[in-house]
Parts: sequence; C-alpha cells; structure tokens
Amino acid sequence: MSNKISIAIFDSDQEYIYSFIDYMKERQSSQYRIEFFTDAELLDLHCKEKMPDLIVIAEDLISEYAIRHVSGEGDIYQKDFHFSFLDQENRNHIAILTEDDDISSIDGMSVIYRYQSANMVINSILELCTEKELSINDNNGHVKKRFRGIVSIYSPIGRCGKTKFTIQMGMELVKRNYKVLLINLEEFSLLMEYLNIDQNTGRKGDLSDLLYFYISRNSAFNIKVEMMIENYKGLDFIPPTECIRDLKNTDSKVLMEFARMIGSIKGYDFILIDLSSMIENLFQFLAMSDKTIVPYIDEGSSVLKVQKYKSFIAKSNYGIQPDNMIEIDIKKMKNLYGGKDFFKVADTLEKMIRGD
Repeated sequence: MSNKISIAIFDSDQEYIYSFIDYMKERQSSQYRIEFFTDAELLDLHCKEKMPDLIVIAEDLISEYAIRHVSGEGDIYQKDFHFSFLDQENRNHIAILTEDDDISSIDGMSVIYRYQSANMVINSILELCTEKELSINDNNGHVKKRFRGIVSIYSPIGRCGKTKFTIQMGMELVKRNYKVLLINLEEFSLLMEYLNIDQNTGRKGDLSDLLYFYISRNSAFNIKVEMMIENYKGLDFIPPTECIRDLKNTDSKVLMEFARMIGSIKGYDFILIDLSSMIENLFQFLAMSDKTIVPYIDEGSSVLKVQKYKSFIAKSNYGIQPDNMIEIDIKKMKNLYGGKDFFKVADTLEKMIRGD
C-alpha cells in the first residue's frame, strides 16, 4: 500500500500535461505521487474512489465544472456533470492553475501561476503541500535503507580547489551509477557559480530554509526536501545558504543528523559535504563522518599546514580515525577532472559502500 502524498493535476491542454509527464520521468520521488488528467469525469471518478491530498485544476475548467449544467442538441441530451468534490470541506485540498500571476487566491482556494517551467510549477505545488502541512508518517516505511555514508571534504588550506574537487568527485560517483547529494557548508559559497547555475531562477529557498524546517520539526520536512534538492548532470545538490549566521549557529551534531535524515529519506549512496572552518564544533563533525577527504597542494607552507593538521588530529580526543581520512594532492590531478589519484579516491569510496 502506497503511503505517498497523492496529487492530481487536471488540464484539458494535452501538450501542457505531456510536458509535465516528460519532466516527471526524470524527477522520481518516494514522498509524493502525481497523476495527470485531461478528462473531467475520469478525475471525478478518481476522487470518488480516493480523494487526493491535493488537486490542481486549470482555472477555466474549475469554472466550467463548478456547477451543474445541461446542454442538448436535437434529440441528443448531454448528461449533466459537475465535480463532486467541489464543496467547502475540500477547498483546502484544491489549487487553481491561473494565467494571472498577480493573485494569491480564488474563492478561498490557493493558486499557482501556470506559465512557468515544469520544475517551478511542481515546486509551487510542493510548497503548497508544506503550507498545508501535508506529511507522511515516519513509521509507514517511507525511509529507505540504501543510504550508506557521509563523506566530509575539509582542508586546512585555503584556495586549494576543494569545492571543484567535491563537484568532480560527485560527478565521478554518479558515472558509476551511485546516487549522490552534495551539501556545501562554506561561507560565501561559490557552488552555484562553479555549476554555472543562475541564482535568480525563482527558487523558493536554500539550505537555511531546509535547516529551519528540520530544526523546527515541521511535519512537512520530507516534502520540503523534495522541493529544495536540485540536480546538475545527475548530481543532486542543495542551494547553499546566503546567511552564514545560520551555519555558524547550528551545532555540528544537528547538521550531521540533518544530513543523515535526508540521506535516509532520499536513499542516497553518498552525501558529500564540503566543509569550512566556521562550522561549530568542526572536528566533532569530522569524527561523526564515515570518511573524510583532505585535499591539499603539495608545495611549501601547504605541506606544513597539513602536517600540523594531522598532528592535531592524532593528539586530540575527537575520535577522528586516521583510517577514515584520505589525503589527496590536487596538483597530481589532471585539471581536477581525473588522474590516478582522483580515481583512487573514488575506488576507496566504492569499497566503503561495498563494506570491503
């Protein structure tokens, strides 16, 4: 028995509906199920069998089927029909696809602007789910068991190419058919610039918003996760925060629990976390990670810094295991896109997944 949040979308424009169907082929979810309708009576029958959690209907169609109407032509009489679910009790479960982007509701029902990309329309629908606090019971089996590990990438050396390395490591693991999420916990992150992604695309938040939902124990956290995660060539990522105070004020244990919860919800093989020194209790976070990668540049003071870092780790009581730490010389990698050391790290992470 499915325990996903159920969403029905109804529009008579078949091309519009097919664009969503094509998009959803690439956006599978364990948290919600969307069914598409172009026939009013089939939608009504579907709703009589089981009322969806949210119904999204084109504005012109909700007007057409809001009241009973009978029309005749010659001796042929068309059967009267109206939506059986259009009553006051169900208004909170209905949203209207409107051509007007300046209104917030119609007759007490939420609205979604129809002339957006499929991604933005779906995200608007998921945003409504969070506002209406639609959620899935954590005990109903939606949590996947596939998630295997947190890989933290941290370096005591600045400007060594750590973020680009993290991106390319994620891409390499995706090529090996692993499901990977990248979370950047740096202040003033350049992740979006490195991915060449426009930051003014109307997205509805970033890492800070997702952290807020988690810390406040909002029942719609699972849906917010689905809404916030974006994808670049197969690599999932969460847009980094613009408010560094949110990172600085969040304890490392909470950040780790947050990451592992997302890993379980989405069934990731790896979550790669790009760290900075500003994280509260950084070394505690590293100790809780399943693997840590230390990128560095084998030259001058950089080598000395890595030696001091390793010496500190060895003498500290944080519990960071040397066997779980991988050092990699960025200079030996070929433009951060390959080289034997790069693939050696990927091989090591694969062994971690297999339990070797």
